[in-house]
Amino acid sequence: MQNKELQDIILDIFIHVKEICERHRLRYFAIGGTCIGAVRHQGFIPWDDDLDIAMPDRDYEEFLRIAPDELPGHLAVMDSDTQMCTKIHNINTTLIEVWTPHKCNGGVFIDIMPFYGVPEGKRERLLLCCKIKILKKLQDKQVGRLRDNARLRGKLLWLAMKPFHCVAGRHFYRKLWTRIVSERDFDSSRYTGFTWSYHLEKRIFERAWFDSYEEFPFERTVIRCPAGWDAYLTKHFGDYLAIPPRCE
Repeated sequence: MQNKELQDIILDIFIHVKEICERHRLRYFAIGGTCIGAVRHQGFIPWDDDLDIAMPDRDYEEFLRIAPDELPGHLAVMDSDTQMCTKIHNINTTLIEVWTPHKCNGGVFIDIMPFYGVPEGKRERLLLCCKIKILKKLQDKQVGRLRDNARLRGKLLWLAMKPFHCVAGRHFYRKLWTRIVSERDFDSSRYTGFTWSYHLEKRIFERAWFDSYEEFPFERTVIRCPAGWDAYLTKHFGDYLAIPPRCE
């Protein structure tokens, strides 16, 4: 499949998700490379092969409640025990991600991330970052990414975690993560961030940047970027308007 063909399938998924969000007045924002693409290219970054949006926690939960009944038949919410986010898949396609070659992850998808609040105090923030890193490392061992590790240590760690996986259930770590990050809601916090990331400490932003949105052309539709898109992209990427030399 050529990259443009893949982008067309991803765009179709987004348009349906966007329609649901607009119909129910749910907030969402393009983040990461999707936001750069909207600002710099009025669409996908030419070599990009994904689309990421984030939603404030309250809107995210409402989307998860209504989406299964409102998505068209070729799209589905993918239930996952390995992700701290939601994927909307095109079930008429098949996609195997390179970073998990042992596992077929379903069809072509877009990612929807939940925005929660992040503590203002440095100590509380550091504690949250440490909790998330530890939790994700334990989860990685549980779900078997170390199973294919060539080193003996990796295989032994996976074997040690396997019995716990059977007892705790496949959603144990995701539920624990949700309990930790949902202690602070998006709307009453000064800061928000990528609480699903190993690198949360580098992905913390002023919530005010996401209080409203600005629409940008995106391929054959439009997409909402945070009103503070310039401050957000500069904090996240630095000089986001510069094209990487290898891609020029």
